[in-house]
Amino acid sequence: MLIKRLLVVLLAILSVEGISTSPMKRIVVSGANKGIGCAVVDRLVKEHSDTYVYLGSRDASRGKAAVEAITKKNPDAAGRVAVLELDVSDEASIQKAAAQVASEGKIYGLVNNAGIAWGNGFEKTLQTNFFGPLKMSEAFLPNFEEGGRIVNLASASGPNFVARCGVSEHC
Repeated sequence: MLIKRLLVVLLAILSVEGISTSPMKRIVVSGANKGIGCAVVDRLVKEHSDTYVYLGSRDASRGKAAVEAITKKNPDAAGRVAVLELDVSDEASIQKAAAQVASEGKIYGLVNNAGIAWGNGFEKTLQTNFFGPLKMSEAFLPNFEEGGRIVNLASASGPNFVARCGVSEHC
């Protein structure tokens, strides 16, 4: 129930009609190869045919598996979701991803979803969960179309909750 409410709110934030100046609303979702991020990507492409989503993943093979799972469930999503290799704790990775996306046009939305749980050390956790969304926003903001949105998510318990909801192994 919590995941459904979270997704409804997130989609409402991203789905303002008449704002996008592009034929497709292009959205970047970090930490999207599993858990809440994957569920967000899945719902965006399922419910909004005018959406192209960059599925951010530290590991390209896990990202590819998530894209395949999403497009298998929803064939209409084929060609509207792509892996974006991205580690939000690595400045060079963020800059490379932002440059790649910028080379393809403006974006409508950024969902800062990537995060790690405590137990990875204070510095790594702070770098990922606090500075990651800040650096992502700074890197992608210059490429926003007018009226675009940034959504920041934070939940260390999200993946555990999603796993109990019967969502597929990639989402």
